[in-house]
Amino acid sequence: MVYESKNYRVTTRPLDHRIFALGYRLEEKTRPGRFNLERANELGIPAGPLFSKLQSGHSITLADGRTIDPGEVLGPPRPGKSVTYCLDTRPCQNAVELAFEADWLIYEATYTREFTEEAGQYGHSTAAQAAEVAGKAGARNLLITHFSSRYPDARVLLAEARAPSRARLWPRT
Repeated sequence: MVYESKNYRVTTRPLDHRIFALGYRLEEKTRPGRFNLERANELGIPAGPLFSKLQSGHSITLADGRTIDPGEVLGPPRPGKSVTYCLDTRPCQNAVELAFEADWLIYEATYTREFTEEAGQYGHSTAAQAAEVAGKAGARNLLITHFSSRYPDARVLLAEARAPSRARLWPRT
């Protein structure tokens, strides 16, 4: 872990490139459940600062003496979102671990499958390998980038990444 705050955590791991390169994961921590305005109105909670206190996880006391706990007006906690960023790497276990169940994996797709050997030689990945990493990690979405200039139209890389993958890819065409 390289950074942590009340709401976020950033972790990093070394990748597999010709020179030292790091991948990153930015995670939003678990968030409070959604505020149920209808329930708050039923309980007679006046709009304003008391709503905010409940949303922040604090109990409140109403003018009539009743105590309202946050669980009475908040839904279940919501998992935070996560984004993983891995460029300049061959496929590797650290990339898979960083991207485990990530909402978004931003991963390089420097070459097409026909250049797999060259990709390995230079410490890069193919579009198919990007999709494989996303699949192994269970990432929900894959954004490919870091394309070789030999591809004036990156749609060939997008098509290759989409072929074997269950991950949803951006941009959608």
